[in-house]
Amino acid sequence: MNVERRGAHAAAVNEVGWLARTNRLVTVSDDKTLRVWDLVASECVDTLRLHIGVGAIGQLYTLAVAPNEKTVAVAGFGPGPDDHRVLIVDLQRRRALKPLVHHRDIITDVEFSDDGKWILSTSADRTACIWNARTLRLQHVLSGHADRITDGCFSGSDRVVTASMDGSCRTWEVDTGRQVDSFAGAGTHELTAVAYDQHASRTAVASGNQSIVIFDANGKPA
Repeated sequence: MNVERRGAHAAAVNEVGWLARTNRLVTVSDDKTLRVWDLVASECVDTLRLHIGVGAIGQLYTLAVAPNEKTVAVAGFGPGPDDHRVLIVDLQRRRALKPLVHHRDIITDVEFSDDGKWILSTSADRTACIWNARTLRLQHVLSGHADRITDGCFSGSDRVVTASMDGSCRTWEVDTGRQVDSFAGAGTHELTAVAYDQHASRTAVASGNQSIVIFDANGKPA
């Protein structure tokens, strides 16, 4: 199935998410738009322009779909040099809710917890943030990485894992924001992506040296 022709993005598509209950997709792009695609009609059915500015301002790099599929979190290059925000978008009302403001550099990833209670954002400012998805308030700032955080994920409902260009992954408690573990990728290379397998309690980490390492629940290579 091809859904790229009608209402196509005008620049690179950076991330895609499923709206499985309605058989649709949602995408974000360097063209500064969020678009919703109907897979039956094979066309774009909605386009939202959230914040538009000069140059890269407004480009959207990452998105996450809430478990209820009513809202999405999107982020990218913010409206100011020190103002990079997560926008929570109500797809039915076609508008952004209260912005999540803390990060001082490009936001690299956003994720919802499986239960929909929390939002994780990671940034090139070397921090990650945990937000309350209901109140949209900042819960914790996760600090400790020595270089930009490239990716993050929830590890079950009570922990998050962050990956960084400093070559380390770190595990944090959602409730307290406390770091509980740290483990290195392959050698001293920067880490580019992380994913958690909740069924087997293991973490996959991708590295700049073209390798992927699997870690068990104790942070040891599996």
